[in-house]
Amino acid sequence: MCQGFSSVGLAIIVAFIISWKLSLVMCAFVPVTFVSGLLTGKSNTNTKVNGKLAIEEGGRLTTEIIENIKTVVSLGREKYFLSQFKTIFNRKFRKTLLVLQSLVIFYAMTYSMWVFIQAYSFGFVYYLILHDNLAVQNVYKVYATITFSSMILGRVYSQMPDQRKAKSAAKTSYKIITRVSKIDSMDESGQRPDRVVGDIKFVNVHFSYPQRPEIKILNGLSLNVNRDHTNALVGSSGCGKSTTIALLLRFYDIESGSITLDGVDIRQLNIQWLRRQIGLVSQEPTLFNYSIKQNIEFGDCDRDEVSGFGSTLFSRIH
Repeated sequence: MCQGFSSVGLAIIVAFIISWKLSLVMCAFVPVTFVSGLLTGKSNTNTKVNGKLAIEEGGRLTTEIIENIKTVVSLGREKYFLSQFKTIFNRKFRKTLLVLQSLVIFYAMTYSMWVFIQAYSFGFVYYLILHDNLAVQNVYKVYATITFSSMILGRVYSQMPDQRKAKSAAKTSYKIITRVSKIDSMDESGQRPDRVVGDIKFVNVHFSYPQRPEIKILNGLSLNVNRDHTNALVGSSGCGKSTTIALLLRFYDIESGSITLDGVDIRQLNIQWLRRQIGLVSQEPTLFNYSIKQNIEFGDCDRDEVSGFGSTLFSRIH
């Protein structure tokens, strides 16, 4: 906005120095050129946003289909997802088409006003050339400086909502970056028992995710996992199977109740030591493009080197 106002102010000063009479006439049309730039800027922004939303939604659906292509084919749902894909783009296309048609009307009105401005301005210019000895080169200096500077101001003003969104997003990002985690994975404090038996006990555990505190994931879970036993958690999606493991590894802390390892509350154990005692292979692991052995070694914070790599490279990745 500062750039837009400064460019208009400087343009008006320069124009008045060159020819104050022509400048007065041109200043009368500044609101028109301002609105023209405003509509142009908004139309470009709206078109980009609408197109981006359609592409993102279609891309999300495509990614999910490709990742689960075996399931889609086995269930014979190819035509269904193809119709979903077409529906997304057709719906967005119709909305975008309506927006573009309305913008055409505004464009027509805007550029018709441009023609009127040019006709009136150059008619007055002809009068000044004949009776006021106005130089032809000064005509174009005044016309260009005032007209295009006011258009720039309009386009800058049209982007103000985006600037507010960018400022809000920056504040949120900075807040996330500077936030101190309640669970410090590099904390050196806590007990480090010399021997692990492997008896795990959940006692009346309650937990909700911080992003959705109104939804209870675990509501009084009590569970004994004894050594030398194989256990399985079975249930529908969202019932808390993965959450139970995440709580055992202290990716989150429970709201109430207790989780113990060999009779010791896991919150009293050193977090790095605790995670070294448990091997977790998640449902959709993130793997580097190396061997399974090297991927496992990447997760060992006590290693100075990974097989096939120097210590410098591993330290950079770690």
